[in-house]
Amino acid sequence: MFSSPSSSPARSGWSARASLIALLAMCAACASPARAALECSTSLGTYYPYCVNVPDNASGKLPAIMFLSGSGARGDASRVKELSGYDGVGKLINQYYSGNKGEAQTMAAEQFITIIPISPKNVGGQEIRHWMPENVQKVLKDVLSKHGEHIDPHGIHLGGYSMGARGCFRNGVANPETWASIAPSAGGAEAAGDGTLSQQKADSVFDKLSNMASVPVWQFAGEWDSTAGTDSPKRTQDALAKAGDGNAKLSILKADHSALSTAVQCRAPQVVPQQLWQGQRQWQLVLVGQGLEQCISGVLLSGL
Repeated sequence: MFSSPSSSPARSGWSARASLIALLAMCAACASPARAALECSTSLGTYYPYCVNVPDNASGKLPAIMFLSGSGARGDASRVKELSGYDGVGKLINQYYSGNKGEAQTMAAEQFITIIPISPKNVGGQEIRHWMPENVQKVLKDVLSKHGEHIDPHGIHLGGYSMGARGCFRNGVANPETWASIAPSAGGAEAAGDGTLSQQKADSVFDKLSNMASVPVWQFAGEWDSTAGTDSPKRTQDALAKAGDGNAKLSILKADHSALSTAVQCRAPQVVPQQLWQGQRQWQLVLVGQGLEQCISGVLLSGL
């Protein structure tokens, strides 16, 4: 169904003709109810407890989304289900199970396998500021061991907001082969001297962006974001382009920091037919991530 960056056909660039409307079109054909609740694990030895949503109507291989939340969703394992609905796609899914069957909520809950790890806030007196790749990989490995029959191994996508956006780049440079696409919102790749690197000791990511030059990336930043700003996303976009990532894109929205977790705007002038959703491994990137009423989605579709 989906192509990985390493095995995909030639990419034709970003298509303005497919985004949220395309994903909602897929959802319109889905009439079967999804499962009644998120499945959450708290004692797996994976460091990050997590929740996973697998639609009851899952048939064959579905795309999977790993969503890395912002710092506001950090907390104890005992709160994993509560925190999984704090922002982004997790909030959409939790709204769905609370009775809100809107288009975005239904699409998020019924059309994707979604994995939402939860970061601790403090460990041994140290505030946690990063999504560490070795721990994200442990979560993914555990999910694949349980639900691998439903997950397209070439269609595992990564999204994140704020701390999670920075985590997208940290995980992208560490394991580029894992991710079919990446969509960070409200945060760029951390560079030497950034405050988050001193708050919790970690290496710079910015100088390693060439590692993920084959991965499609769609960044979102806010014109009025006084927390993450636009400078880091712009520098990150320039570095990705310089590294040869022809499918790296940055959209700067008229939004502040908090709005980027709830109101990313994606539009398309046409509906993509359902058969393309089930088609010939032409999909390069489908991401739903940082929206409440709307979802991030960037679709690269050969020949569309």
